[in-house]
Amino acid sequence: MESLNDKDIDWLTKAENRLIRMRKREGANTNSPLLIEALGDTIKEVRNARSWLGDRLTRKLDPMEDRCGHTMKPVMIQMHGRKEWWGNGKLHRLDGPAVERNDGSKEWWVSGKQHRLDGPAVEWDYGSKEWWVDGDPHRLDGPAVEWINGSKEWWVSGKQHRLDGPAVEWVSGGKEWWVHGERHRLDGPAMDQVNGHKSWWVNGERHRLDGPAVEWNNGSKEWWVDGVKMSELEYLTLRK
Repeated sequence: MESLNDKDIDWLTKAENRLIRMRKREGANTNSPLLIEALGDTIKEVRNARSWLGDRLTRKLDPMEDRCGHTMKPVMIQMHGRKEWWGNGKLHRLDGPAVERNDGSKEWWVSGKQHRLDGPAVEWDYGSKEWWVDGDPHRLDGPAVEWINGSKEWWVSGKQHRLDGPAVEWVSGGKEWWVHGERHRLDGPAMDQVNGHKSWWVNGERHRLDGPAVEWNNGSKEWWVDGVKMSELEYLTLRK
């Protein structure tokens, strides 16, 4: 079996950087929130793979190991002008960002989880910011994601959540209401897009009793009650 070396982490680092550039580009595209989320999930998987390799690499690099093979202090690894602090096989640093990229971006990690209590845990070079606590996007005093283009996302404990307004405000003017990770709004559509598309959601299900639950921008409509789609006639019959 071929031994592990810094080239393995280097390859994953390049893959992560490419994914981050894609996410950065799509961050300005208000029409692809699902793609942004998918790219974020993929970046996490790549980081998990790097963490697995980092566990073995830091044990080789750090002369201070206990008898169980655990590193006694964080190890700084530098590649392509990028610096990372690792401890016990996980990104970890208490006195500053655990990742410093050559473009100026910074990430705070503690014990393998993105984490910072006194500010955003991710500061991108282009100006966007993300708040994370214990590995989850989280912020109580404002949006947990602030895109440089003006879009904002509210997250609490890893779930999109806001009680005093929309949890997503796109710079285009579109808005989305989320509560505890579910699309939810009682006084109007939970999705209100600038192109005219609207949809009503209650507790994560399409639902509306006083009209169509989906209004497409081409004029077509859909009727839903408690997550069940029905024809207009079925809806009117139910309402009698």
